[in-house]
Amino acid sequence: MTNKGIAEIELSEDFSNIKVAVIGALWNKEICDSMIASAVATLQEHDVKFQVFRVAGSFELIAAAERAVASGFEAVVMFGAIIRGETPHFEYLSQAVTQGAVALSLKGVAIGFGVLTCDNLTQAIERSGIAGAKEDKGKDTIEAVLLSLNTFQEMKIPRD
Repeated sequence: MTNKGIAEIELSEDFSNIKVAVIGALWNKEICDSMIASAVATLQEHDVKFQVFRVAGSFELIAAAERAVASGFEAVVMFGAIIRGETPHFEYLSQAVTQGAVALSLKGVAIGFGVLTCDNLTQAIERSGIAGAKEDKGKDTIEAVLLSLNTFQEMKIPRD
């Protein structure tokens, strides 16, 4: 099943004072690099300021994202790829990263969850935006964050 993502985002707010932290895992680097490249291109297309950070793996995304929130970024986007192996590690890691992202989202900051949780490498590649892939989760994740930022500004929701 192919997800078409957000069809078209309408941004009514000025993002000139917004800064987005883009944090990517080095584990499954080719997949994460592709998602980050799409994310960066989309941010540039919308003239949004950003900074890219890298961490070892998906588990480390949460601590880095917490630091980014604490240092004043208005949005944090995390990219990783957790691929099922032969042990229960996949379930524990996927759950921990997801719970961490949810906790961060409650701090009044737009959080982008671009962490792929796939049964195999082929599924991850098909979602990564690599040339020929069916989906581009880098672009989809950034568009969702920009839409959230737009909505937060329209609602005049202050950051905690």
